[in-house]
Amino acid sequence: MLDYIARVAPSMLAHVAGRLLSVLRCPGGAEKQCFYQRYPAAAADASVLHHRDGDDEYFGINDRRGLVGLAQQNALEFHPWGARATTLEQPDRLVLDLAPDELLPFAIEHGAASELREVIAALGLESLSLMHPRKPR
Repeated sequence: MLDYIARVAPSMLAHVAGRLLSVLRCPGGAEKQCFYQRYPAAAADASVLHHRDGDDEYFGINDRRGLVGLAQQNALEFHPWGARATTLEQPDRLVLDLAPDELLPFAIEHGAASELREVIAALGLESLSLMHPRKPR
């Protein structure tokens, strides 16, 4: 995973750098117990950004070093906030996660995603589709 993150860092950073994150970490590997982390670790370095909101503190990354650091901590999923850390009150992204029942035929799921993309385009908004590696049935 670390090698993969290092290879895709330039593309991935366009979507996660400068944003607060929640990450899914799996210290024992993907088949073992995992947990979501949204608070910074005590020993975070300068490549990690911090945000405090009352008693809560959140984290994100600024650069490749921060991204690779999370990968070294067995972060397998990266969930960026919808706004940049510098403009939290002005979100510039909305994530619509289509996660249908596994029994739903792939064609129906694909059709719903296509219709949603058309609605988004009709509103004059840009969309980015990322397909989960689910095999068509």
